Amino acid sequence: MFRVVAAILSLGNVTFGPGSDEESSAVPAGKPAQSLATSAELLGVDADGLLRALTTRTRQTPDGPIVSPLDAKAALENRDSLAKILYSKVSRPGGGCRKGGAFPPIKG
Repeated sequence: MFRVVAAILSLGNVTFGPGSDEESSAVPAGKPAQSLATSAELLGVDADGLLRALTTRTRQTPDGPIVSPLDAKAALENRDSLAKILYSKVSRPGGGCRKGGAFPPIKG
């Protein structure tokens, strides 16, 4: 549970700037990129996958998935939504603390 709370706090230090085109976003090098890597490690997920989840939107269609880049404002909103969801999972009674709780155990 404490790893998830630490990941939430670390996510708060992740910022976004303009990406390679005007409709995309990227995490600047330095502290924001390190915070993203720390959050991913604490959550037990791949840092590139977390970055992709925060900076893109995927829609499933009959022809296959459509992945669209998000601007910096939308990426920040995604980051905040993820933090709220994670916090709601650990703050509910028994969340993340019992077998079969909100999160699987993290090895290491």
